[in-house]
Amino acid sequence: MGDFNLPDNVTAEQVDAAHGEPDRDRVCMWCRHCLEECCDMGICELRASPEDPPDFETWRELVGFLDRARVDMQIDTCTRWERL
Repeated sequence: MGDFNLPDNVTAEQVDAAHGEPDRDRVCMWCRHCLEECCDMGICELRASPEDPPDFETWRELVGFLDRARVDMQIDTCTRWERL
């Protein structure tokens, strides 16, 4: 029997692929560069480790920087993904 509410022989993975959803095995959750933060959110160590790290003058600047490195661990993926 197929996944809930799908016809027999149709899987959720097939539906995700048809709609351009990421491969569930290659999302940030399973990437060695993802640092778990809270719930399903994480920090990508690649985004948070620039070649020339900024010199933060305030905590607000640091939080803004970390916001830009934040990923949704269940949805996001990238070309630099590496298995845990």
